[in-house]
Amino acid sequence: MSGSRLVRSRRFPRGGSLRGTERGGSPYPPRHRRQKRSGCGEPPRNARRVRSPAAHGGFPRAGRGFSLLEAVIAMVLVGLLLVAALHVLGGTTQSTCLTARSGTGLLLAEQLMAEVLAADYADPDQTPVFGPEPGESVAGRDGFDDVDDYHKWSGAPTRQSGAALPGFDGWTRTVTVEYADPDDLLDTVATDEGIKRVTVVASYAGKPMAELVAYRTDCEPEE
Repeated sequence: MSGSRLVRSRRFPRGGSLRGTERGGSPYPPRHRRQKRSGCGEPPRNARRVRSPAAHGGFPRAGRGFSLLEAVIAMVLVGLLLVAALHVLGGTTQSTCLTARSGTGLLLAEQLMAEVLAADYADPDQTPVFGPEPGESVAGRDGFDDVDDYHKWSGAPTRQSGAALPGFDGWTRTVTVEYADPDDLLDTVATDEGIKRVTVVASYAGKPMAELVAYRTDCEPEE
């Protein structure tokens, strides 16, 4: 077969083209032309898929607001907390006022008790009787000269002369004098056995705030 050319035949797939062979290219059509479509309008199998937001629960929704029931429950809880706080605050304020008034009442009771104990055990000028002697004023304390003259005395805070003590509106003081049993100071006896129990109560608006108890004997100090 000298002088003849050996021509190698090539088989092209159906639908192929020689256009590429003339330029040394591949005889097969480009890959995207060989994509087989499974149906009308369907994307290629190897096409990149873009997931829609619905695949992840949809588009992000705006923040959910309070419902009417939740708002009502919140208002009830806030109201309960407010009432509890006001109750605690009111109790604290009342306790503070009570402590202050107790201190004031104690000072008033001490002042009057010192005045009573400074008097004589029995009247030095007249025949002693229990309570104010004839001629001694029962309205004030200026004429009281012995302990039992103060028995059942009650009035607003004043000095012994009767001058009012300013700043004590609403306060009253009451004195009770009794014969005490020497063997048991808590017991009361009907006759004088040489010891008297004095009780002073300071009250504010009719409520006792302080009470003092002291004893006075007939033993006078030696001169």
